Amino acid sequence: TFDPNEVCLARGLTITTSDKEYEEAIERREVRVTKMIERFGSLPGIENERPNSYSDKGPEMDESALIGDPDTIVLRIKTLEKMGFEYLNILLPDDSKSLNLFAKEVMPEFTAKAQKNIPSKQQAMMAE
Repeated sequence: TFDPNEVCLARGLTITTSDKEYEEAIERREVRVTKMIERFGSLPGIENERPNSYSDKGPEMDESALIGDPDTIVLRIKTLEKMGFEYLNILLPDDSKSLNLFAKEVMPEFTAKAQKNIPSKQQAMMAE
């Protein structure tokens, strides 16, 4: 059975503030994924081809990483929560701008829920 406490979903993060930044972020991700597949390839005996989720610059690319404005990122994370994922491992962005926007505009949406899951002893230590 699926236990959300035993699964941590990893997602890359790039927060954008314009359509141009969004398109550039998608292109950078495509280049990184292509290089990764070229470098590491597939298991022996399996044809070296890109996984379907990365094969086109279409919706699959957009859905496999957290790319977009802060409101979009919040909605995407809430969608993952509704799917049952309790833990999300954010792969840090390439730039401090995304990280700052994440801290200021995305994290506050989830702070109250996260604090409920922290044992009271840890909460007391954090308050000191």
